[in-house]
Amino acid sequence: MAGLLPILLKRSFQAQFLIPMAISISFGLMASTLLVLVLVPALYMLLDDFRRFCHWLWHGTWQLPEEHVMTEREVEIETRATSGPMGAVHSQTTSDA
Repeated sequence: MAGLLPILLKRSFQAQFLIPMAISISFGLMASTLLVLVLVPALYMLLDDFRRFCHWLWHGTWQLPEEHVMTEREVEIETRATSGPMGAVHSQTTSDA
């Protein structure tokens, strides 16, 4: 955005054709930066709160944010990773530490 500033400040006849393009590019970059750095994380937080609210409606208890309920597929992947030959090697190296 700062790289477009010299084009925005020029007052020559040739630069007058580039100024609208520089304005649109700089405002587009500012808008996309705001969208990615502020709105997307905020939407993820709202969706997580909505998921917790639905859990409360269905089960009657609040699920803590750091609590993660593993799906059957995640449990299967976890047990497969720890029960294979590499899982045994991994458990030996972690128990030595």
